[in-house]
Amino acid sequence: MSPNIKQTGAGISKDRIRKIGFFLVALLTIARFGIVPLITEVEKKKSVIEDYKVTYASKMELLKRYMSIDMNDYPEVNQELSQLVFPKESNKTSVQTDIVKFLTTTAEGRQLNVSNFQMVEGSEGSVITEVTVIIKLRGKPKKIIEFLREVQNHKPLVRIKNIELNQSGDTEYAAKIVASAYIRKP
Repeated sequence: MSPNIKQTGAGISKDRIRKIGFFLVALLTIARFGIVPLITEVEKKKSVIEDYKVTYASKMELLKRYMSIDMNDYPEVNQELSQLVFPKESNKTSVQTDIVKFLTTTAEGRQLNVSNFQMVEGSEGSVITEVTVIIKLRGKPKKIIEFLREVQNHKPLVRIKNIELNQSGDTEYAAKIVASAYIRKP
């Protein structure tokens, strides 16, 4: 036996015990700083998922209640809704044409120049159908704001979904406006 290696009572050298101790400390350090934060992160994610489940369940319950309402039982709601959306028998293309005509007439009444318009494919929902148009116009900022206020007060409802404003001269702005209206489904 070598004089540098000392034996313990069980026949394991002190160097071997030191190596095992070092690996054990390294393993525990990795567990503390590597695995424990991952476990807490997973727990946080589980909590977020549970919150989403609760929110989803409540939204589904509200949707079920809404779908079960018979509008004929609530004439005041039905009347208000009929003022805000286009009638059930409306055609998408004709509604888009009506919106373009309204937006163009309103813009020209505010001394704005309509440079372009585009009819965009809308989306179908279970209760309403959305129809969308894009209109591009130029004019003074104050006139654009007046135009937007008038559009906001229009019945049936025309919702401004997006506005892009770019300065196109010293006093003029170019606006690209995405607007939508809604049709009730039968």
